[in-house]
Amino acid sequence: MENEFVYIPTNKTIQSMQFLQDMADKTNNTLDDIKSALNVKSIDPNNKEDILFLNENSAPLKITLFDPNTQTLCEKSLLFEPYRLYFVWEDGTPLYSTSTVNDIIYNINMQKKYLSKPTKMEFRIIIGRGCNFRCKYCDQMDGKYTWKDLDTSEKNLEKLLRKLYDISKDKEQVNFVFWGGEPMLYWDTIVILTNKIQHIFKEKMIHLGIITNGSLFTEENTDFILKNNITVTISHDGPGQSMRSDDPFKDPENMKYIYKLCNHVSDNFSLNPVFSKENYSHKKVNEYFYDIFHKNIRLGELSPVQVVSDKIYDQRIPDDKLLIYAKETYQYLLEILNNYNNGYQQILENVYKFIYNVFSDYFEAYDHGCPATNKNIYTVDLSGDLFTCQSFTTKESKHCYGNIYNDPSTFKPIAPITYKNRIECVNCPVLYFCRGGCPHYNGQYREYNCKAYFCKWLPFLSLAVTILTNGFLVNSIEGNYLHKL
Repeated sequence: MENEFVYIPTNKTIQSMQFLQDMADKTNNTLDDIKSALNVKSIDPNNKEDILFLNENSAPLKITLFDPNTQTLCEKSLLFEPYRLYFVWEDGTPLYSTSTVNDIIYNINMQKKYLSKPTKMEFRIIIGRGCNFRCKYCDQMDGKYTWKDLDTSEKNLEKLLRKLYDISKDKEQVNFVFWGGEPMLYWDTIVILTNKIQHIFKEKMIHLGIITNGSLFTEENTDFILKNNITVTISHDGPGQSMRSDDPFKDPENMKYIYKLCNHVSDNFSLNPVFSKENYSHKKVNEYFYDIFHKNIRLGELSPVQVVSDKIYDQRIPDDKLLIYAKETYQYLLEILNNYNNGYQQILENVYKFIYNVFSDYFEAYDHGCPATNKNIYTVDLSGDLFTCQSFTTKESKHCYGNIYNDPSTFKPIAPITYKNRIECVNCPVLYFCRGGCPHYNGQYREYNCKAYFCKWLPFLSLAVTILTNGFLVNSIEGNYLHKL
């Protein structure tokens, strides 16, 4: 019943069958009585005809825009449909600047024409599960550090890589990302893996990366990273670093090597901040890193804490601060748009791609963009065990779904619930950016996580509207399925 939906014509909304059943129970009616009284229409989100019906019958978003030139407000109704936005005002007036849209489409088409991408596969290798940090919001912090030691012998590593080669043999490029725990605790293993990867995959394009807390750099490992062109991503929360552990940026000896990496491989160096209860300002995080590195550093993550337990719940952005977080993010994105920050280049590109997909001849199919659903991304440890995600490798649970040495037909990462099975996702205007969130966060904290990520992505939708209208500012957005903040 939870995946069965109906359209209610009186308010032009979609609801789950469970919603109707709850209504029936509260009013002492039968489900059929409620369906008949509301004159509902059954909806299948996977049925093209039903989607086309919803396109024509969905309630629009109400957007209040501010024109900085005339200093006036105007209210418009923006039509949108399940799985995508449809940028046409309800009154028929144009939302967007045709020249702006044409420029975006032309630029992205040129990139596709001259910057064709090779076929890829990515292996996220769990080197070991030990860590020298105890981050307060870590998904892996479940207190279970009882996993067996992984076999780091050269024979076992060679066996694993040969198997990965067989799986990826039809790909032109193969990416390897070293994960933990803290992978640099296992530096000798990384060295062996790197050397063997370069030999076994020598006829392919290879990209190596490491995700680290940044506390264990030495002259030896820094020189090795530079020599082998390994991308370095440091998980650091800027002014909120106390939520993780000690600050590696305050260790002068360690920073000497971080500066060396940053200056020599700037395109292969990034930082991954996470927003938490006292640290959710894009502006403050960027200013913090700029003061340290004296330039804009490429940033990833930039996401709110995902709540999976009571312990992590205490570290979340408070509910009453989420609207502030969303508004401040939009304001900072406007600053970035007007004063280019190369650290946000990827973020702006995603907004332009969103506009491109809305206005080009096709709309790019959605996926979750995570290991649980992407057939070309594997999370595997040194024993060959496969996991749905690198964040769920310390739990003896359903997240371990197979072994790399078994029948290849079993290598299908599990996505228990996708956005297509959630009515709130089907109707959400930020779905393109969010893509349904993590398919594994479905417990008691699902509602909070959804609200937090809605507040993360709403500013990006607002920025797209600003770009399309040549500078109109989004003052408010209202709709039946928007979170009440």
